[in-house]
Amino acid sequence: MTKSEISHRISQLEWDISGAKSRRAGAEKNIRQLEALSSCCNAYQAELESVRIVRKGKLEDFSGIPGQARLVDVYGAAMGQQLNGAEYARAYGSMDAARAEISREIERQRQAINECNGRIAGANGSIGYWRQQLANVDKEAENAGYRAGF
Repeated sequence: MTKSEISHRISQLEWDISGAKSRRAGAEKNIRQLEALSSCCNAYQAELESVRIVRKGKLEDFSGIPGQARLVDVYGAAMGQQLNGAEYARAYGSMDAARAEISREIERQRQAINECNGRIAGANGSIGYWRQQLANVDKEAENAGYRAGF
């Protein structure tokens, strides 16, 4: 292999490393954004539960009002359904589903980072090999020139 071909191969490997580093940086950025989104989901879910607890307490206070039995019963049933029923469970559960999907995407991004790191390490190893080959070509050329001088 000629010196030019070896140099070209080294340049290509360096270009590959640059691309892998860029993809890795993008995946790291995605992970940071996904972790922030997951944190927001946690906060929203905690707020939803907090509001539910406060409203449940207010509902209990409302049921203690005398003389409004029918109104209290109807209101209590409707609010109880809203605070403990399918709508609440669906809203709370959708946050769990969102966090699970975020976690899966974070894991995919981590796998992409690992792949990039593997490619970078492989390319660096290949560069070392080709640099050694380049040095051998230079030595052979030097030795050929030395022998030609005698």
